[in-house]
Amino acid sequence: MTPMDPERFKLQITGTRCASCVSRVEKALQTVPGVHAASVNLATEEASVQTLSTVPVSALLAAVRQAGYQATDAAAGAARPTPPLPPRPTTVTA
Repeated sequence: MTPMDPERFKLQITGTRCASCVSRVEKALQTVPGVHAASVNLATEEASVQTLSTVPVSALLAAVRQAGYQATDAAAGAARPTPPLPPRPTTVTA
């Protein structure tokens, strides 16, 4: 992979409530050097970002935080297993 190869990131965004919020996050992501495109889905609260391979995800997360929203790397979140739920208590009635 060369530095000019494109990279795609999925970010989980929290705090967006309207189209204006989405626009602010997209603009913040697009100000990061090396970002080719950024789009945010309001319904899923997910951002898709296409960058040069040299752009670290931490730069994208920082840009979203600077805009006043929270973001996490969706790929990193998916890699962490969800802890199992405790067993449900059973009740027996006579």
